[in-house]
Amino acid sequence: MAGGSGGAGALINWIDVRDSDYELFEEWYLGQHLEERVGVPGFIRGRRFRAIDERSPGRYLTVYTTESVDVLASAPYLARLDTPTELTREVVARFALFRRAAARITARDGVATSGRVAVIELDPGTTAGVAELLQSSILPQARESRQILSALFFEPDTAATAAKASTQEGQAGTESLGPALLVADLSPVAEPGWPADVQRRLEQHGAVVLEPARLYDLIVDLSHDALQEGIGRADR
Repeated sequence: MAGGSGGAGALINWIDVRDSDYELFEEWYLGQHLEERVGVPGFIRGRRFRAIDERSPGRYLTVYTTESVDVLASAPYLARLDTPTELTREVVARFALFRRAAARITARDGVATSGRVAVIELDPGTTAGVAELLQSSILPQARESRQILSALFFEPDTAATAAKASTQEGQAGTESLGPALLVADLSPVAEPGWPADVQRRLEQHGAVVLEPARLYDLIVDLSHDALQEGIGRADR
C-alpha cells in the first residue's frame, strides 16, 4: 500500500486557471468540489498539489484513489458528473486547461506521505515491464535509502475514461487515456537528483518520458473516512 490509499483505481486531474480566476477556483475546489468527489461511494482519498515551478500546463494536479477502477464507471459517480452544480459549471467554463484520466494502480510501495511529491509522466505505450521494475527494485531501494516515503504508479484505463467522457461534466474537459504516471512522496532527506536518476533508469528500460520529473507541493489531503466522520459529528 502506498500513500495510505489502499485502492486499486485512480482519477487524475490536471487543471490550469488564469490568475484572475484563481480566487473563485479555490473557493469552488476547497469549499465544494473536493468533498463532493471524495464523498462518492468507492472513493478513498483525494490529494491536490501545486507545481513548485508554477508553470503551465499542469500547474495543479489532483489524484483521487478509489477502491477499484470500476468505481469510475459506477452509477453514483457518473450521476454526480451528469448533474454538476451551478458553481461547477461556472468554474469549469473558466479553466485554461482541464485534462482528466482514469487509471489503475499497478505498482506501489510504502504507506507514509509527505508534503512534496515528484511526478514523472510516461508514454503508456512504452511502459511494458515498468510496473514490475518499480515494484521489484526501484521503489523498495528508494524507500530503504530514505529517498521516498511511498510511491504509486498509475497506468491509464480505457473503459473508465470513456465512461466519463459522455457525461455533462466530462464533456467540459479533455478526456484521454493520459500518461502513465509515477507519483512519489519524497523523504525530507531525499537527494535533489533522485527524481532525475529514476527517470534515467526508466528511460534505460525503454520508457519514453512525456514530462520530465517535476515537483509538486501538497495543498490539501482528504480521505473518505475523515469526511464521513466529520459529517457524522455534525449530525449529532
